[in-house]
Amino acid sequence: ELDGLTGLLNQSSYLNKTASFNQDAILMVFDLDDFKDINDQYGHLKGDQCLVEVADSIRNAYFNDGLCYRIGGDEFVIIQSSIEELEFHNRINRLQEYMKQDQISISIGFLWKASCENLEDMLKEADHRMYEAKKAYYQTADRRTHNH
Repeated sequence: ELDGLTGLLNQSSYLNKTASFNQDAILMVFDLDDFKDINDQYGHLKGDQCLVEVADSIRNAYFNDGLCYRIGGDEFVIIQSSIEELEFHNRINRLQEYMKQDQISISIGFLWKASCENLEDMLKEADHRMYEAKKAYYQTADRRTHNH
């Protein structure tokens, strides 16, 4: 099933896929930084526009050959198989560049492994990495605010 707003796969598809996944996986989990502030300050229409731009950036970064999900509000998961580590990192860099061009900040937790023994464990690790990136983002943002 597709997410009506972004055209990416939705949370229901994500849950079905992760329950039956049995191939090698490389994955990335990310969400938008300050998304609540965007909605509060500019309205939900602007927030929706940001989510559509994120989906477009995912496709433009050539992740459309993987499984790309919007699993909730502003949280996205990409599960990719059969990709070399260098190419995976190149795609992440492209995604980040597209986001910068759209002035959207994201926190990413990604994981590349040659083989996937347990997708759920990989997802937990990537999710943990995303929250570490988010924590670092907000610490940096706090420092910038206090320095002015």
